[in-house]
Amino acid sequence: MATNYCDVCGKPATGLALIEGVRMRVCPKCSCHGKPLFEPRPASPGATGGSGYKPVLRTEIQEVFVVDGYSNIVRVARESKGLELSELAKKLFINEAYLRQIESGSRKPDEKVGRKLEAELGVKLYTEAPKGAQAKGLDAAGALSSGGGLTLGDIVSVKKRKQ
Repeated sequence: MATNYCDVCGKPATGLALIEGVRMRVCPKCSCHGKPLFEPRPASPGATGGSGYKPVLRTEIQEVFVVDGYSNIVRVARESKGLELSELAKKLFINEAYLRQIESGSRKPDEKVGRKLEAELGVKLYTEAPKGAQAKGLDAAGALSSGGGLTLGDIVSVKKRKQ
């Protein structure tokens, strides 16, 4: 049985805390030195297994992708509403040059600006990944990917030494 010890004082740890930006195992006495991440549970004597940590709840992150032709969608919607580029930029509290780059297609909008554009113009600029794409290792276009995005192996070619 592996026992977890406090990273600060070395006593048996019963919880986790964020101390100066570092996640550490801590005992009840040392948990006051940072922000507790989990409520420490008292270690029960004679308990077998378990580390004394509460389980970590993970939330699923949904990836979104900018639709193809987003620049034309934004430009046509803006023109159909009769808005000038400068008027729309002021309404959205963004720089006019940034909006011009979005409309020309030279720059993709970040999600915050994209959601503002969707709300103001009544268009859809984002699409979610196809169902099961991450589980099957597919990207948004349905092409086979490495599952975790770009890796070092995708960039570097390894040369073997002659011996």
